[in-house]
Amino acid sequence: DILKDFEGAAVDDTKAFLKKSEEDLKRWTRLLALGAITEQDFSDLIQAKSAVAELHLLRQQGVALATLERFRTRLISLVIDTAFEVFL
Repeated sequence: DILKDFEGAAVDDTKAFLKKSEEDLKRWTRLLALGAITEQDFSDLIQAKSAVAELHLLRQQGVALATLERFRTRLISLVIDTAFEVFL
């Protein structure tokens, strides 16, 4: 909803973030599933990784910085919530 006018760019930027983060996400979710890290540890790792979510295409299309930050925050929350649902 935040980026309904920029849906294609949002999808492409999300895919780029997930691809760039894929190995870390696999490792961290495996550790979470095994109980080797806590939910807080997992959240902290994902939050730190959010700096990688550069959102190039959205920025090129002139999306306001505040809107980009809301999208980035919701994307990271979605990754965390999904992992918790699947692995806990």
